[in-house]
Amino acid sequence: MSVATVSRRVRTLLDLDLVVERTHIDPEGGHHYSEYEAQLERVDVHLLESGFDVRIELREDAADRFRRIWGEMRKA
Repeated sequence: MSVATVSRRVRTLLDLDLVVERTHIDPEGGHHYSEYEAQLERVDVHLLESGFDVRIELREDAADRFRRIWGEMRKA
């Protein structure tokens, strides 16, 4: 696979929030590189007579989890 193809596919995954990019700096040479981590918690695919039902559950980051929990506590 060409570098251009990989870059396009990674960009698509980033745009869909299915992966997150982290940039690291090489302490010896000062160059930087990117590392990608999947944000998928769960994917369910159900085969139906009419086609497929796909449900994607993304990982919740710490800030979003705190906001959700705080909101639930305030409602109680």
